[in-house]
Amino acid sequence: MSTSQIADATLSEAAEVLQQQLIYNGEVLDIALESLRSYKEGTQSLTYLDSGVYLAYSLLRMLERWGKASGGDMYVRKKKTKRRKITGELVMLTLVTLKVLTT
Repeated sequence: MSTSQIADATLSEAAEVLQQQLIYNGEVLDIALESLRSYKEGTQSLTYLDSGVYLAYSLLRMLERWGKASGGDMYVRKKKTKRRKITGELVMLTLVTLKVLTT
């Protein structure tokens, strides 16, 4: 049932707020797609895979419908870059380099 089919105004508004939170947060979409990527054939059941595919498909379909209804005002978030941990050797090398450059 879509939010346009809900007769009660309070429920319709709550459904819209929930949908906006799902879309703008983005973590739910990331988790749904990551669970499909990390599926292990021998240890996880086909029911799990089926449920994961259905969830990801439903979320993407909801996102598509929302995008069409919103009129094109959409922002694409940047992909987060993973930060590397700095090891002790790298810190020492950086400090030595800075010391040489300053003298």
